[in-house]
This record gives sequence, C-alpha cells and structure tokens, in this order.
Amino acid sequence: MSMTEYKRLNESQVEELLLLYIGGRSVRRVAKEMGVDPKTVRWHVDKAGVPIRSRDSYFGPKPLTQSAKKRKARV
Repeated sequence: MSMTEYKRLNESQVEELLLLYIGGRSVRRVAKEMGVDPKTVRWHVDKAGVPIRSRDSYFGPKPLTQSAKKRKARV
C-alpha cells in the first residue's frame, strides 16, 4: 500500500498558483506546473473566492450525442 505524499504550499506558492489560474491556465495545467494534485489547485482557488471556470471556457461546449439531439428536438 502506498502513502499519498502531500505538498504543503507556502504563501508565495499559493499566490503563484492563483496568478497562473487567473492568467488563464487550466486547473490541470497549474497542478502539473506546481507539482500538486488538481484538487489542491481547486481548493486554493475556491478559498480565494475565484470562480472555477468550466471546461467549456477552454474547449467550447461538448458536441451533443445523437440521443441528446433527439431529446432537444422534442422540446
């Protein structure tokens, strides 16, 4: 069984994390650059009161599946 190793960020690292995220990087990219779990990034972003961007803001909305298109057409 492996133990998860947690990396505690100091104040300047948290500030860097927030600047990267606010600057437009994704949660996953910030996590990779900072060497932390994406949950850690989300936690600090949320704690700072910064809104979490949706996936759509990066890639656009996901294409509708055939069944979703049919449901939408019925409405």
